[in-house]
Amino acid sequence: MKDRKAVLAAKILEVIQKATAKSAEVRIIFSHGDSWKSIDISGEDILHIDSTEITEKYGALLLMNKLIAPSDLKKATASDAKPWQMDDALIAELKLDANQVRKVFSLQLSRLIHALLEWPTLSFKISTRDAGSRPVGKKPLPLAELKLHLLRLAPPEDKIREIRDKKDRLFVLDSGKMSVLRHLPLNAREGNILSRIKGRLTPESIAREGQLPPEQVFELVAVFRALGFIEEDGHLPAVPPAPAPPTPPAEVPVTENDISAILKEIREYREEMDNKDYYEIFSMTRDAFNASRLKTNYYALAKKYHPDKYRKFGSEDINRILEDVLNLFNTAYDVLKDPQRKQNYDTECSTSELKPTVASMAKSGPRPQEMDQIALDNFHQGRNLIQLQKYAEAISFLRRSVQIKPDNAEYNAYLGYAMSKVPQFRKEAEKHFLRSIEINPMNVNTYLHLGRLYKEAHLANKAVAAFQEALRWDPENKVALQEIDEISGVRKSRGGLFGGLFKK
Repeated sequence: MKDRKAVLAAKILEVIQKATAKSAEVRIIFSHGDSWKSIDISGEDILHIDSTEITEKYGALLLMNKLIAPSDLKKATASDAKPWQMDDALIAELKLDANQVRKVFSLQLSRLIHALLEWPTLSFKISTRDAGSRPVGKKPLPLAELKLHLLRLAPPEDKIREIRDKKDRLFVLDSGKMSVLRHLPLNAREGNILSRIKGRLTPESIAREGQLPPEQVFELVAVFRALGFIEEDGHLPAVPPAPAPPTPPAEVPVTENDISAILKEIREYREEMDNKDYYEIFSMTRDAFNASRLKTNYYALAKKYHPDKYRKFGSEDINRILEDVLNLFNTAYDVLKDPQRKQNYDTECSTSELKPTVASMAKSGPRPQEMDQIALDNFHQGRNLIQLQKYAEAISFLRRSVQIKPDNAEYNAYLGYAMSKVPQFRKEAEKHFLRSIEINPMNVNTYLHLGRLYKEAHLANKAVAAFQEALRWDPENKVALQEIDEISGVRKSRGGLFGGLFKK
């Protein structure tokens, strides 16, 4: 028997289907007692949502996320303008970027749907008048995002039966809908299922991997089938060959003399760098500069002196010096590869009385805009390395970004994530996750990663608190809900006894 929320979710989906079939431009108003919530739809887009609840107002969410001052919000809402017109005015005044606007709009939709499903009963009205006013500052959300929230609770039985009957068939992603799919707030399980479908696995093969129960796999595939994101492929699935077992590398013992010799070598190299300019670091001169050679020499040096190559020696001194060396490589490379920044550096070389060496540049310090660009370049490289699962290498780049821009929430979050994947950095990962949350408390993923960090460290209370905080921003987040259920189950089986790896 379906629970009450599943029944309500199915009813709302039915209302949406009925409304959009009636007209391309509609406003659906749901009501219970004196409370109401409205959704403006145009084709496959959600233009605007509104509610009697102040906590579900767009402007109130801006205030909660510290994007607007209370006095400015009060002034904006005192006008007689329509709600979406006030949103546009707020966005224009605050100069919010498209990503910020979308995040707040998406959060508003999640909150509204969660509150709607808490009502014991609901009535609805479909209006085809005054539903086509399109906000300028707020880009529309895809209607699929609303449907996804509801299908999670009320997966379509007919589609589940179809997937179950065709579990040995291939399904492929509809390339025409990839732009919509990329912007949906997918949880970890949904993202995993889509990646396995993209990898040309059948539902049966995905279920056989054992990461999720078969029925849950069929249910998730059915949801994406109902949303129109996947379609049946007429080709037979390819059977991948069994991978050959890896041959473990032979262990070579490392002596204290080896470590001392390496430490001496890299210390001398670092001292030599202080007397070189940016060109000399890459064995070039200003007059004989070549962009292709710069790139080749940069990658050769970064590979030779990358800290990850030397971590096997277990020396903090080696790691510290090499991280400094890598940061200098990155700084010099970022300047010389950019024509405008290279020109500024050349001008400084020509006008300065002293040779602009690494040491002298460190004393004078680059300009603020130069530092911002260096931080961004390092962030992009660190993020790319995370995608390649090269976490130890990513740490060096992301640490540099955070050193330059310590108040950037995204830089701290990514550094925390990379550190959480490397055992010796897990304690420091906590610090960066907390700093990211302090700067931007609305990022649900940061709470999830922090919760998993605590969970792996057997800090059950802290883990649950982090997952509960994620639910405060995204009340129906299935990852957070599952993690809390799992921790509660482990507590019961172990009598509530959890050790702690982090000593506070």
